[in-house]
Amino acid sequence: MVKKHRDSLEHEEQALHTSPGDGLFQPTDVLTSSVGHFGGIHGSRDYMRARYGLVEATLKIKTFDAVKSALDHTSDILHLNRSDNMGVRDLVPALLLRLGRDQECYDFVKWYQTMGQDGDYDWEDMSIPFLNDINANAFGPVDYMCSSWSQLSHVSAIALLKIKLLLQET
Repeated sequence: MVKKHRDSLEHEEQALHTSPGDGLFQPTDVLTSSVGHFGGIHGSRDYMRARYGLVEATLKIKTFDAVKSALDHTSDILHLNRSDNMGVRDLVPALLLRLGRDQECYDFVKWYQTMGQDGDYDWEDMSIPFLNDINANAFGPVDYMCSSWSQLSHVSAIALLKIKLLLQET
C-alpha cells in the first residue's frame, strides 16, 4: 500500500517539475517557486493529495519509523502550504506525542491556537514567522485553548501532555 502511494507521489512530483506552468494560475517549477503558497495553486492539488495519501498509508504501519516519516511529510506539507486548507495541522500534535517530542507538540499547538487564530496573520507572507513558538512554558495556563476555533486534536494533545507532566511531577 505504501509503495503504491509513494509511486503516486513520485509521479505527481515529476509532473510538477516538468509542468511549463501557465504564467497566471501555476508558475513554472511550482515546487521551488511557490513554497508556502500551494493552497492557492490548482495544479498542486494532485501532488498534495498524493502526499497526504502517503501519510495515511504510512500511519497504518505501527512503528516509530513510520510515525517519524508521517511527521516529516506533514511538516513538508505545512511548509508548502502554510494556510493548510487540508487540515494537516490536526495530525501533527498526536504524531509529536507518539514520538516523545512533548515540547515541540506544546509549541506547535500553542502557535496555532494563538498566532494561527489571529485574523490579521498573513498566511501568504513568507517573511513573517511561522510555527516559531519555541520552548513555551508547558506548565503554564491553557486559557489560549478556550477559543471557539480550538481543534479537538489540539485540545486532546494538550490535555494528554498536561496529564503526562502532572504524573511525572508526582
